[in-house]
Amino acid sequence: MVSVAIINLTKTYGTTAAIKDLNLEIKDGEFFIFLGPSGCGKTTTLLCIAGLLKPDKGEVWLGNELVTSSERDVYVTPQKREVAMMFQDYAIYPHMTVFNNIAFPLEVRGEDKSEIVKRVTATANLLGLSQLLDRKPRQLSGGQRQRVALGRAIVRKPKVFLLDEPLANLDAKLRVKTRTDLKKLQRELGVTTVYVTHDQVEAMTMADRIMVQRDGVTEQIGTPEELYNHPANLFVAGFIGSPEMNFTDCTLIKEGARLWLDAREFKTPVPTQVAPKLESYVGEDLIMGIRPEDLYERKSVKGSTQKNALRMTVDIIEPVGPYLLLHLRKGRCSLVARVKHTTARVGQEVDIEMDPSKMHIFDKKTAKAII
Repeated sequence: MVSVAIINLTKTYGTTAAIKDLNLEIKDGEFFIFLGPSGCGKTTTLLCIAGLLKPDKGEVWLGNELVTSSERDVYVTPQKREVAMMFQDYAIYPHMTVFNNIAFPLEVRGEDKSEIVKRVTATANLLGLSQLLDRKPRQLSGGQRQRVALGRAIVRKPKVFLLDEPLANLDAKLRVKTRTDLKKLQRELGVTTVYVTHDQVEAMTMADRIMVQRDGVTEQIGTPEELYNHPANLFVAGFIGSPEMNFTDCTLIKEGARLWLDAREFKTPVPTQVAPKLESYVGEDLIMGIRPEDLYERKSVKGSTQKNALRMTVDIIEPVGPYLLLHLRKGRCSLVARVKHTTARVGQEVDIEMDPSKMHIFDKKTAKAII
């Protein structure tokens, strides 16, 4: 298995930059995910690693081998990179059996027939396909086809797996099960895996680390926990999390020795431990972020002493399994709170509190996180 290093990678289409000066190192054996909206450069980056696309500038390294460099005129063909790529549509051959689909890359390489049978059988056992080897793709479910495509990648024993939204065509229930199986399989094989998705829940549950991309630019790289708890900017904060973070325009004011965030409809104190970081922003317009799970109904918080609860009207109540989403409004302020239970009804007013220690504060001009 190998690491993957990308240095100053740039790819443009006309005047549009799909990737802008990307620098990235993926560790040996890591499950790394490219996450972002459509058109942000995820698949383009994956294709450059695979060798299916030549960048305009920059280098790609697989371990200690330089496989792409526009400056040094180096280009190793996809066949020689020892990577396996799996696409969203699976691309399995409809006229071939499951056995022949999995065996195909070995046959192309001229492997011995006995070795082919041995490796296909082992791969089928690993993926639970042993009873389906004689079937054609039209006789398989979507999940089974997905496993056949995965088997065709595994059987080659590649150094790197490249997966481009492989679960997108599965129904919701099967997608949840398959992502668990895929993560477990990757752990067993220990193969460096680069995975593309626009689904942040998928990314958060599967990745060792995530790179969030937008318009060809890397917004942040980190573990799922780092991205969720310490987003670098407004885009990452809003993209990671379901339901997404609440954002409210506010002004930083100082009353006596205390700093406050004034959002017109409510004021909330700045925690003393972070106040020094905000002293230079007094009088400035900022954006406060708070996640739905960090908002509470006042009566549900035992021992609450918060004197700055916000009285808001309940617009919608969404039951979501073990919790409820309360859609709340007051004037220009709209918030979503995630609670375990409520006695409130649509149209009623409730007192909402927030945990000040869980606030995120962003510079309105730069969109970068301050706190």
